Amino acid sequence: MNILENLKALSLRRKVCLFILFLYVMVAIFAPAIMHYEIDDFSHPALEAPNSTYWLGTDEMGHDLFSLLIHGFRLTVALALISGFCSTLLGTLLAFCACYLGKAVDEVLSIIANLFIIVPETVVIMFVAVFAEPTLLNTVLTIVCFSWPRVYKIIRGKLEDCMQSSKVQYTIMMRGNVIDVVRKLFPDVFPAIVS
Repeated sequence: MNILENLKALSLRRKVCLFILFLYVMVAIFAPAIMHYEIDDFSHPALEAPNSTYWLGTDEMGHDLFSLLIHGFRLTVALALISGFCSTLLGTLLAFCACYLGKAVDEVLSIIANLFIIVPETVVIMFVAVFAEPTLLNTVLTIVCFSWPRVYKIIRGKLEDCMQSSKVQYTIMMRGNVIDVVRKLFPDVFPAIVS
């Protein structure tokens, strides 16, 4: 099936969600072309009401609010994509290690994951924001640090079922290396990783 056939097979709700996601990504990519002014340009009149020049007005320093909004949106999309990818990667790798290496590693990683799930992540993110320098890297690391346990739990549950399949057990019995086991597991686990 090609891409157009796949799109036609989607429900209306999924098509709308896909369109919104596409729109978000396009706004993030073309943000410099959409913004009327630079974000550090505060040479405009202060507290200007919305008008044809300043679509959302200006703040007390003379920044164009529309340009600040688009710039913030771009950073938010980048932060979400990077954090989501990194937490999924970390959770998947740790889940594979837990299932492949066995009982002791599985128990230790499960206890650590449970501890991270118990702590309310919003409180910790605010705590880190107060004491750490407010950089994009610190924000990404904090989000990843408290997001991987959920991914770990989901992927670990899927991997536990897949590790019992005959093709994986046969690969392990034939002294297959880690790469061989991953090749056998990947088709079964990939949908869970992507979602």
